[in-house]
Amino acid sequence: MAMRYCCPRGIPLTRFTEQRLGPPDWTDKDIEAALEWQIHEDVHCGSCGMPLEESQETGNSFAYRAEAVACHGCRAVQREARKLGDDERPLVRYRVWKVTDGDVVESGSDGSQVEPVGS
Repeated sequence: MAMRYCCPRGIPLTRFTEQRLGPPDWTDKDIEAALEWQIHEDVHCGSCGMPLEESQETGNSFAYRAEAVACHGCRAVQREARKLGDDERPLVRYRVWKVTDGDVVESGSDGSQVEPVGS
């Protein structure tokens, strides 16, 4: 979690966790942690966070579900903005997960169910 904050900002991990003062010298521990974080970032989707190796396989095209999760605070801001003529959409995030065998993954526009995962 700390690396998600530190790396994009160029902060050495030990400077953050040990509250070191002074110039941002990178220790071997900092460099190793940053490289491990980058490897993790490189193998996961930057949008949904799912592992790329698994989530981009052709056979997994219906293996995931997503649910829109909107912040109620952002929705309140949107309501007020609309009163002023500002019609921007609220910030919406998506919670994504891989379904398990037998779960119905998606339904067609006519309400018909797509074949369950693992069938």
